[in-house]
Amino acid sequence: MKLGTPRKPQPTRLSAIALYAATIFLGSFLLFQIQPVIARFILPWFGGSPAVWTTCMVFFQALLILGYGYAHLLGNAAPKTQCIMHLGLLMISVVMLEIQPDGALKPTGTESPIASILFLLATHIGIPYLALSSTSPLLQHWFAQTHPGRSPYRLFVLSNLGSLLGLLTYPFLVEPLLTLRVQASAWQVGYVVYAVVCGICAVRYSRAGRTTASTQEQRSSTALPRSPQRPTWQQKLLWLGLATAPSIMLLAVTNQISQDIAVVPFLWILPLSLYLISFIICFDREAWYKRQFWVSLALFGIAAVVGLLHYLLEQDPGMLAQISIYSFCLFSCCMVCHGELVRIKPAPHYLTGFYLTVAVGGACGGVFVSLIAPHIFQGLWELHTGLILAFLLVGICLVRTKARPRRIAWQIAWGLAAILLTAVLFQHARDVHFNPLASSRNFYGVLRIYEEDFGPLDSMAAHDSGTRVHGTNPIRSMYYGEIMHGNQFTAGQLSKTPISYYARNSGIDLALRFHPHRQQRATGRTTNNASGLHVGVIGLGTGTIAAHGRPGDVIRFYEINTDVIQLNKKYFTYLSDSPAEISVIIGDARIQLEQELIKSGPHQFDLLVLDAFTGGAVPIHLLTREAFGLYLKHLKPNGILALHITNRYLDLSPVVKGLAIEFQQTPLLITSPQDLGQAREESDWVLLTDNPTLLHDRRITLRSSPAHWEGQKSILWTDDFSNLFQVLR
Repeated sequence: MKLGTPRKPQPTRLSAIALYAATIFLGSFLLFQIQPVIARFILPWFGGSPAVWTTCMVFFQALLILGYGYAHLLGNAAPKTQCIMHLGLLMISVVMLEIQPDGALKPTGTESPIASILFLLATHIGIPYLALSSTSPLLQHWFAQTHPGRSPYRLFVLSNLGSLLGLLTYPFLVEPLLTLRVQASAWQVGYVVYAVVCGICAVRYSRAGRTTASTQEQRSSTALPRSPQRPTWQQKLLWLGLATAPSIMLLAVTNQISQDIAVVPFLWILPLSLYLISFIICFDREAWYKRQFWVSLALFGIAAVVGLLHYLLEQDPGMLAQISIYSFCLFSCCMVCHGELVRIKPAPHYLTGFYLTVAVGGACGGVFVSLIAPHIFQGLWELHTGLILAFLLVGICLVRTKARPRRIAWQIAWGLAAILLTAVLFQHARDVHFNPLASSRNFYGVLRIYEEDFGPLDSMAAHDSGTRVHGTNPIRSMYYGEIMHGNQFTAGQLSKTPISYYARNSGIDLALRFHPHRQQRATGRTTNNASGLHVGVIGLGTGTIAAHGRPGDVIRFYEINTDVIQLNKKYFTYLSDSPAEISVIIGDARIQLEQELIKSGPHQFDLLVLDAFTGGAVPIHLLTREAFGLYLKHLKPNGILALHITNRYLDLSPVVKGLAIEFQQTPLLITSPQDLGQAREESDWVLLTDNPTLLHDRRITLRSSPAHWEGQKSILWTDDFSNLFQVLR
């Protein structure tokens, strides 16, 4: 080459950067795409509880720590050793690639749900998830080694962008278009592609590593410092705290918005997406984080959530308002915490240790919300904890950067504000649990029992009780979160009167009172005069349906939450007062019915009642085609399936219509308006049957709404496919 001739471009350098970027992006996309997929698979096995997702998040965060720790340790080895080790991990993960859970691992009802979920996830996606978790820090380390002078933190932004797209495409593209099995197969194909390109990166790094190392030795210390300043322990503690607080808030907000609406991927993905967006913005460019602006927004967001929590004590502000306020607060607080995290990030030399500490902080938040909070808190107080912790940490960061004469004033002002915030949130927690008879919290949620004076009743409410209707009428209620799940009067014979959603002339009352089998028995036209109704009930609550039982009836309840059973026995007497024969089966109703069908055959129920709720919504896995096929196998010919579809936010009528069409059943919608004088809550019941006697019984048909189904769209959900957006009010 002649002197002065321009040097030819080096495509290999550019292609290497592109290869690193593509691998990090694909790995991050798959890392977060698998989270809702595997959670959707196992959600029905554990009653559709919101805690399924938070437990999964603990697993994901723990594996993230292992992945970052693996990358941190591997980064200290020779390039060839790194290549061999990582190629080995990739090959093992491909061999063990089977993400669809084995049905043999379904719980029977007695196992610890948290232990079962963690074991199931570890055996199915443990190794692949570990490999994916290590991708971003490991390849950023390789990039820093082979491209000295370039910041690898922009690749962290690309990693979070891939994660965000992996999440957002799931509820809007993947879930509406693909069945679960197709989702699993597509993900496995994507993972094989990832393993190949990541393996290529490892081989190329191994080849370039020796040359890069010798080149770096010749560089001057002014061009690239040999020994960047080591982070102090105070900095590391701040890394840990600033990563822990947003993680606590992420899972706490997810629990808060899921418990009263529905446990679906969108309500998991929205908070997690906001969490990741804050990472993307803050790590892309430090200038995006304007401290004064974002701290002001965070303070406003915290105030809005505090106001919302108190407002919820009085009335429901609506689904959109709740989601918007919680999301705004979460995003603004995450922006402040992650923005402060970026301000104190270390030099690239300590990159893997920094990411490892951040991952540990995220996992600490997950462990606190999923494993510790349910044992030390009687309510969902982890959101309160996250708000206070974020507030204190930001105060520390502000104080650390102020000039010395103003530092004491900042400390006093921020300390007083923190005390005020703590006092307000503590008062809210106290108000939520003001004078309950009992409260309980476990994997399935928060339960509370209240007793109060209901006041005067009209004569119809006490028609069958023969007790007073004026003066004091004490009543006990069971709440799941903010949703009332049944109540009972405690005074004399009135305690045996079914009320709330199950009151006289409600859908379930009509189905039991005018059931054709009961009518035949009353007129002596049955072949077995001694037999009563055989009733199955999915969901126990206060056990009010037992009050409709008569001598000779057999009522079999299915309940997954053992705390509901214990509180029912201690504070409600519907079960013990009922003249019917009562039994309660522990475990997810669908799993129990499947096992009973195999072991002893169909139950031959005259009436099967679906009355299970997770917060304010029926668990989706109980409303699929496969679930209804199972229910009908347990019903007698011409039996009745009664569905309780009362809901604030979801209109489940299209789903019921789709199931009615699929199984050639006629739906009868019976709506009962709220009437406090009769102690009746507004309720929607649908009776599905092909029984001609019931369908022509004017006592029922005159109270049903046939016009409701005219022009109503029909939706058929399956175990492989369901979409909550289809039924939002």
